[in-house]
Amino acid sequence: MNQSGKLLFIAIIISFVWGGQERPFKQQDDADLSGSVILSIKWNADGIRLAVGKGQAICAKEFGDERFAIQIIDGETEELANALIQPRCSARSLAWSPNSDILISGSDDAGMWFWNTTTMKYIRTETVASEGPSTLVWRNTQQLFGLVESAIYSYDITNQVISFDFPDRRTKQVTSIALSPDGSQLASGDSDGVIRIIDTSTKQLIESFQAKPHTVTALEWSSDESKLASGYSDGTIKVWDIVNKTPLLTLVDQTDFISQIKWKPNTDIFACGSYDGTIRVWNLKNDISVVISYPGKVLALDWKPDGSKLAYGGVRSDFRDTQVLIIDPSQLPTTSTPAVKGIVAGTTVILAPLVIHYHGD
Repeated sequence: MNQSGKLLFIAIIISFVWGGQERPFKQQDDADLSGSVILSIKWNADGIRLAVGKGQAICAKEFGDERFAIQIIDGETEELANALIQPRCSARSLAWSPNSDILISGSDDAGMWFWNTTTMKYIRTETVASEGPSTLVWRNTQQLFGLVESAIYSYDITNQVISFDFPDRRTKQVTSIALSPDGSQLASGDSDGVIRIIDTSTKQLIESFQAKPHTVTALEWSSDESKLASGYSDGTIKVWDIVNKTPLLTLVDQTDFISQIKWKPNTDIFACGSYDGTIRVWNLKNDISVVISYPGKVLALDWKPDGSKLAYGGVRSDFRDTQVLIIDPSQLPTTSTPAVKGIVAGTTVILAPLVIHYHGD
């Protein structure tokens, strides 16, 4: 049989096995995720469960092999509890409902996938745009906000209605959003470096400010809403006084795209992941940062709500299968230790002084 004949035979077999139908939703105790990457990480409100959104490094649509999973990790044992398999390209964003009974994943198939987290069963899919949302945040049990195709949208849970009703949606390339802890304000960052604060009730612009022309790639509010951290495409991080809308300081240690920033709840500590293969845990009170190395690009991280654990992951530079890593921050060095190894397998932690620029000094 010649090569074309072999390919035709394989295609016929695949068609016969799948019956011309899209792969059904499946649940299993473990998932075959060889060659996968971690795209999103999210703890639920009480820290009992950790959702991890995974996707393969190469999306093999032409081979009919599109198994991508949301892993549910037990927050105490750190063992895999469930794996939700969906026949799509990736689980690029995740959001637990405030009472943790629903998990939504943003998929590259243009939809939001809704899951019942009690039964671990699929509920429904809502199509948003030509691609799925890169960010999802719940405002309350009845409303959530998302970022898709450089525009912000709101979703009415009860009536299942999607609305693109935020300001400047046609003229601005929105690249990042973050909801204030009380849900009253939404911060958005643009490709031109402008940060906008929006009233979530009226959808009206409160005010905007800019510190540099680079793309805003990550935003995060502090627990007390007094500060907003912003990350940029060049690796810079700024911390803003949100009351006066002025930068308090600028951090310039990381050298590449900042993928995510997360404040440790109720502290002046935050962690940020970068494409340069590092996570830095910054303590703004003592001007110390802890460097956690990663063998590739860091794409996602999140603190457990009580601050006792930091979970992170991304894509490995050697394209090996990627597993979520969870670190106990109490084990991180707090004195002048040059290097501490073995906190997590394959992880190097180094204490380093902040390279920091204070504004107004």
